[in-house]
Amino acid sequence: MPNIRVLARTGVGVDLVDVAAETERGIAVVITPGSGTSAVAEAVIGMALHLAKRFGPLTDLARSGGSAQRNQVAVGDLEGPTIGIVGYGRIGQRVGQLARGFGMRVLAYDPVTIPPDDVRCTRLSEIAARSDVITLHAPLTEATRHLVNRRFLSAVKPGALLINCGRGALIDADAVLDALLGGQLSGVGLDVFVPEPPAHHPLFDHPDVVLTPHLMGLSRRVDCLVNSAGLTSRGSLLDTSPELFDQHIAVNLRGPFFLMQAVVTDMLARQSAGTIVNIISTSEHCGSGVVTGSVIDWDQNVIGAVD
Repeated sequence: MPNIRVLARTGVGVDLVDVAAETERGIAVVITPGSGTSAVAEAVIGMALHLAKRFGPLTDLARSGGSAQRNQVAVGDLEGPTIGIVGYGRIGQRVGQLARGFGMRVLAYDPVTIPPDDVRCTRLSEIAARSDVITLHAPLTEATRHLVNRRFLSAVKPGALLINCGRGALIDADAVLDALLGGQLSGVGLDVFVPEPPAHHPLFDHPDVVLTPHLMGLSRRVDCLVNSAGLTSRGSLLDTSPELFDQHIAVNLRGPFFLMQAVVTDMLARQSAGTIVNIISTSEHCGSGVVTGSVIDWDQNVIGAVD
């Protein structure tokens, strides 16, 4: 796509984008901090509820007429247990706020965004040992790849819940499955995978696993916010309201909204070729990362998908 002018990334991670190459080409790489914060945090609490209350096994039991065996399924609570948050940025902090509303104790580990003293853990192993629910919100780097591995899981409080709505590669799926089968974990919630869409993994078949296809950051409200960063069939930058400006930040080039509005105005005025891509996710369909989203031509007609 030689005429691309702006890359708008849903969320804040840019590990899927070659920022240096886009900067060299003069392409604005735009993230949307804050747009999906509450949506993802709510998903974490929803998965924790699903797993603690054993909604999956109990649904199967009720559906199959086995209600007489309901006492054989141990049901937990969120009030009282401790949630350990790995990565205390916007989403991690929002998870903590919601968890407190359920009466949970909150712990947090983040060597960059230092949590307040009343929740701070100075070592990742402390999160593992003290948490009944562990939720991952760290960025993906070489240092955090397979952060949840066999060593980490060996230190986890027996019966803990693990939730990953961050990046798929933060966990070693084989190690997580073994911990679940061995009782070190009692439930797992995943919204992110490697690759995406994922190949089938035996972990997916366990009754105490809940899965969503990397969708929890894309609620209807979030969809309205992130689509104001690019040009879509539902509206354009020309209609973006000032109060939404702060929801989108250029990673590499300054003044993203004014830049993008100028780009769109110019494209419309000259009726010239140009493309804005709203990056929703990537997949591995062809053996390498492929951007998925909508390609929009100058007259705001959706002309195809990038896949």
